Amino acid sequence: MGIWQNRNNPKALISQAVDCVEVALTADFGRVVRDSKRQDGALLIVSREGWRVFLRQFC
Repeated sequence: MGIWQNRNNPKALISQAVDCVEVALTADFGRVVRDSKRQDGALLIVSREGWRVFLRQFC
């Protein structure tokens, strides 16, 4: 189960109806991103600062 432990929460189940990604917190407060429909696919690993820079684009 690992970092994707919230996979069975209601929001995750509802969001599977559309194109989306899942985001998990890493031990050093970075993020791991994956396609929710391709769980065995590639992972995008983002540092803590990289995640902050990404989010600032939307503020």
